[in-house]
Amino acid sequence: MAIGKFVVLNPDRWVTGVGKTAADSTQARFGHLNRIVDYINEHVEEKMLRTISLGSGATAELYRETDPVLLTIPETSFLVGATNYLVPVSNNCAWSVTVDFTAVCNTAGGSVALGDSFLGKYTVLFKRVSGNASIVGINGAVTVSDNSMSDAQVLFTAGASQDFRITFKAPSTASGTGFKLRADVYFTELTF
Repeated sequence: MAIGKFVVLNPDRWVTGVGKTAADSTQARFGHLNRIVDYINEHVEEKMLRTISLGSGATAELYRETDPVLLTIPETSFLVGATNYLVPVSNNCAWSVTVDFTAVCNTAGGSVALGDSFLGKYTVLFKRVSGNASIVGINGAVTVSDNSMSDAQVLFTAGASQDFRITFKAPSTASGTGFKLRADVYFTELTF
């Protein structure tokens, strides 16, 4: 989840009231703090979560988390805010995306038992040129699963908003099976 930038409140509650000093009368300058926020947002993963019940071969997209304080999805230096999807700010960029994906059965169904799990580690090359997004390639370096989850899949697509989407496809052994899904997404962006 991204961190929102610092902004000056107007009126600032700290420049009026008991204990006010001359320093309190100076409007806050958050430039240096916002540079730290940008750095954190560029180097911390974006968490995408979903809990859902799926049948054999059904799919579910994962979504960005809403900030519990701001009640919105903050913009970062390279991700558009206020959307559940991973939409680049830049119309011309290439992303090296690393995705650590985990699915676990939280409600048994079909022949998928409680606790049966799937893990995948992927590297994806995503690009956006003149506002048009595409997936160049996917390297699924590691997948590990219980037998009942062996044909589960993680799919990567360019969405209608010219965004990067992550979708889980349930195993063929699922039937009304509950899953908790999580993707930790790391970006390296190059704009042009």
